[in-house]
Amino acid sequence: MSYDIYFLSRDEEQSWDDVLEAAEGAAEDSEPIPAELLEAWQRIVPQAHALLGDVDVTEHDQGSRDLSHSDTGRGRQRTISTGDR
Repeated sequence: MSYDIYFLSRDEEQSWDDVLEAAEGAAEDSEPIPAELLEAWQRIVPQAHALLGDVDVTEHDQGSRDLSHSDTGRGRQRTISTGDR
């Protein structure tokens, strides 16, 4: 089992469908991850280490970041991604 978590901002008058469409469009354009999301990522990784223990972090240029944790007894993987994959 895996989860993809996206950090998105929405204006009050904007629907979630519009936000998701805009995010998909940005992923297709392969834009670099915004600085504020990179800063959030720097806070997430240590918290994930503290919560989960051993985690694998993969950085794909400026396009995306993955954080994975495998439960050896159950074979599960949890993934957090920012940017396009």
